[in-house]
Amino acid sequence: MTINHAPHASQAIVNLATSAGITAEVIANSRGSHRRHHANGSTAVPQKVVLLNGIRMSLGQARQYIEARQHVEWQVGHDSDNSPAFGLDMFDEQSEAEAHALELNAKGETGISLTKLVNSGPAEMWKLVDGEWN
Repeated sequence: MTINHAPHASQAIVNLATSAGITAEVIANSRGSHRRHHANGSTAVPQKVVLLNGIRMSLGQARQYIEARQHVEWQVGHDSDNSPAFGLDMFDEQSEAEAHALELNAKGETGISLTKLVNSGPAEMWKLVDGEWN
């Protein structure tokens, strides 16, 4: 057995997984990276460093597993004279949300914000000021 060669990255993955509602823990010792040889060729096998929902995974596998289980939406908010007191528009793609926000800005809307929602909770937020995201 070999010690975990990426303890900080492993802990970051565990933190991300738990925020997504996935049971996760760091594997302290596991078989190190190696090559699996076969008559048709060989393949690299990375060290398994995290345990997600009872499955041993490398960092790359874990990132893909978490991303596949996260529901990401993009919300564009802006000030509005209409009821409710502000406008909210939802998008599945970041590029669509940014384009909509720039259209609102061109129409003269104010207080435009872009929020990344992960599993219905805000993860990151930006404000559109003078045509630039801050």
